[in-house]
Amino acid sequence: MNAYCLTAHIRVSDAERLELARRELSHLVQHTRQEEGCAEFRIFEDADVPGEFWLWEVWNGEEGFKAHMDAAHTKRYFNLNLTEVLEVKRVNALEDK
Repeated sequence: MNAYCLTAHIRVSDAERLELARRELSHLVQHTRQEEGCAEFRIFEDADVPGEFWLWEVWNGEEGFKAHMDAAHTKRYFNLNLTEVLEVKRVNALEDK
């Protein structure tokens, strides 16, 4: 199965909720890494711009990603409205070419 890789740039919606966003993103990481289709899921906070985050995701095929988007913990996170999506890019690892 081919890896389905994404990177996303997100930003906290309300600076007063930054600590809550950090906790909830950590919670999302913990649950997402347990998903069957997840090969890698990491979130980094911009060192120079607090509240801006970069996600690196590798899924076991597009089906793994779709299952993630349907997962209860993913829907829960989105329903909190803590962050806004600035950009999502599908990427390919050079070593997979």
